Amino acid sequence: MLAATLYNPQIIVTRKIIGKYFCYLFALAMCWVLVGQTIQYSMTTNILTKVEGSIDTTIEKKKKRRKSRQFDYELRIFLKDTSEYFRLMDIYKYRSFREQISKGDKAEIYIRPKWLVPLGIGYRNDIFHMTINGNIIFDISKTRKNSGGIIIVAILAIPLFIFLGKYVSRKK
Repeated sequence: MLAATLYNPQIIVTRKIIGKYFCYLFALAMCWVLVGQTIQYSMTTNILTKVEGSIDTTIEKKKKRRKSRQFDYELRIFLKDTSEYFRLMDIYKYRSFREQISKGDKAEIYIRPKWLVPLGIGYRNDIFHMTINGNIIFDISKTRKNSGGIIIVAILAIPLFIFLGKYVSRKK
């Protein structure tokens, strides 16, 4: 009885249709990521939103990854007279310049504009460029390495999932 249910032609056809559309949907999502990361890769500080203020506190936050024993770290920077924080991910090796950030310093933080957040990966409060007391601490060019890697993955994944969707629909 169980074998007859598993090899039911209607169920197999339904799985093929779902698999085909999943592949095409994933390829479309990767196109979305490719466009967003391409824009992010070519960004300059002219496009970014500038937030100015004095540094109130900095906190290093530890987050556990899903289904893993590893942790991600981020540096959260709070400015005076703002309720939100701005963050630098550990991938950008913020520990090398963390000592240069102290309470009371005048900071200029550049974040993505609202219209660009849905196209990119991450949050609106991610720091892309930062100056402290007129000195560049974190340059926008450091974010390009991460964006370039995501662009390469998206370029490879799009045709792969399109061909996989065609393969699933043709398979007998």
